Amino acid sequence: MHSMYKFVQGITFVGQLGFMIVTPPLVLVYLAYQMQLHFGLGPWIMVLAILIGILSAISSTFSTFYKMLNKKRPASEEKDEGNTKL
Repeated sequence: MHSMYKFVQGITFVGQLGFMIVTPPLVLVYLAYQMQLHFGLGPWIMVLAILIGILSAISSTFSTFYKMLNKKRPASEEKDEGNTKL
């Protein structure tokens, strides 16, 4: 049962990671396109949206990896380590 939980957790993480990478650039490109249509802004707004979208995707990905790698251990494990005798 534990291996099934790990498998589902891995699939969920991959889906979340894909969503975090794809969504910010797509949303910002759509908003830049709308701004070009309604306000007559030049192509610079699309370039800016792409750059900010990519930076946002990288930032959120690194943040998620950092949180995943630096998870705190449960309190019971920390407590057990303090009571070990040589």
